[in-house]
Amino acid sequence: MKISAKYKFYLMTLLAAMLFTVGTTKSDDQTNLSTEDVTQITKKPTIMILGSPHLAGWGGIEVDDMRTPKRQAQLQQLTDQLAHFQPTKIAVEVDHLNTELQTEYNAYLKDNFQLDCHEIHQVGFRLAKQMGHSKIYCVDYWPWPDRHPLFPNGFDWDLVDYNKFAKTHGQEHLLSLPANEDALITKENLVDELIIDMYIRLNQSEKIHSIHKEFLRYSRIGLGDEYPGADWFGHFWYPRNIKTFVNLTRITESADDRILLIIGAGHTYLIQQFLEDSEEYIIESPLKYLKKVDDMMKHQTKPTIMILGSKHLANPGMDGFNTKMDDVLAPKRQREIKQLVEQLKAFNPTKIALEIDFSRNAEINAVYQGYLKGTYELKRNEGDQIGYRLAKQLGHLKVYCVDHFRSSKEDPIFKGGIDSDLIDRDAFAKKHNQQHLFGSHPTDPGKVTRDKDGKVWIESEKYEPITDMYIRINQPERIRASQRAYLHSARIGLGDQYPGANWLAHIWYARNLKIFVNLTRITESDDDRILLIIGAGHTFLVQQFLEDSGDYIIESPLKYLDNEGM
Repeated sequence: MKISAKYKFYLMTLLAAMLFTVGTTKSDDQTNLSTEDVTQITKKPTIMILGSPHLAGWGGIEVDDMRTPKRQAQLQQLTDQLAHFQPTKIAVEVDHLNTELQTEYNAYLKDNFQLDCHEIHQVGFRLAKQMGHSKIYCVDYWPWPDRHPLFPNGFDWDLVDYNKFAKTHGQEHLLSLPANEDALITKENLVDELIIDMYIRLNQSEKIHSIHKEFLRYSRIGLGDEYPGADWFGHFWYPRNIKTFVNLTRITESADDRILLIIGAGHTYLIQQFLEDSEEYIIESPLKYLKKVDDMMKHQTKPTIMILGSKHLANPGMDGFNTKMDDVLAPKRQREIKQLVEQLKAFNPTKIALEIDFSRNAEINAVYQGYLKGTYELKRNEGDQIGYRLAKQLGHLKVYCVDHFRSSKEDPIFKGGIDSDLIDRDAFAKKHNQQHLFGSHPTDPGKVTRDKDGKVWIESEKYEPITDMYIRINQPERIRASQRAYLHSARIGLGDQYPGANWLAHIWYARNLKIFVNLTRITESDDDRILLIIGAGHTFLVQQFLEDSGDYIIESPLKYLDNEGM
């Protein structure tokens, strides 16, 4: 139940009298009201207004495409910071009678909807999904004059066209602020500004007041009995904002509500004034949560790469030690993979690179386009389940194949092939009793079997959630243990025979070095944030090449993976 301001006044007066009485009495059996008691009586719902530019370019704003990987990364950073407000409801600048938006949001929750450029989708939908909300709240009031109940006979637009009136009556000076004041958002070029910086600037109290002053300046446009500026302000702008305020009160259900309103920055001043004047809400500023990108990050001189070491989810049997995965298309596994992808999204990758030979790039991207269009169903492999899924959610138009996986016959460096005996570690080790030189590979716990082709399989006897598995195999010690096993196998050989070292250097090392080179080839700017999804055995060498190059910042996936509550 809401407590009116008037009732609160009486309540607080009574409370003060009670406290005064308790404080002056000498009786030890009187009990003072605690601060918590007072808080419970005065508790109010909280609203935060995020004044926004119209990211789709409405109103003549010059903006770039918000669906580019760079902008998507910045928008994810924005929503990650706004999440700290912990909104219980997200309200947006859409007419309160609109029903289509909820349908769109429902489809987005099911990963069946592509976000448009505007802030309602890019900020509102993204944050609501991140917070686990099932509903979006439309609170605007914007009926066109031809369907406005107060104007049943229509409306003469000339009566409120202050822009036209000013230009035809020598009042253009009223259309802009003085030179020393910041211009209204609708006249700004937002192409080069970082998203976070943009929102911080628009939500500064000085900027909010500056925009409102410009609207007030418009109201002065007119002559004699003609008031196009005041009529527009009085009959459209002011009523629209006060009805938005009313709609906010209508969606408020309890004092525990924390409502985030995402709305054009021009609305902030009036709606905030109505909320404050009502004395029924606590108003929080978004500046409390938005942190400016520091100069070092803004002028970062290196791109960033994160390597997600992975098991091969489709069981291709291509490794020395192969983990037997259960069916990742099963509903439970699908839920786990979606949770994993949601966590990886926080890295804000601008490109997603896959362990597929780079020569297949066109073929793989044709398949990915089919997935974007809904004509391709994801297969069991990690490239599909994690790579495609994450790339689509981030609005990426393509994925990147960076592996170099050829047989010796296909690799031009060997001019038609290589004597397999020179690199056959397994055969040499068996023949010369050197199996112990394969070392202790960091195998998964479980039953170990060898198939008819000699491939080693480890089948887990205990169920392990997907995120737990990725956390385990990306631990630094696990990565180092894998590399130690490879180095141990380099010792397989006798005299002038080095099958272990030959395989490690000419096949394994060379392959990983070319993966590193292919990563450099897809790097286009210092703003790139590349996620490489690759078999966990590759992680050590690829990471070492990246670090040794001095050209990249390396982030660990452990920073983003969390098995709490899974």
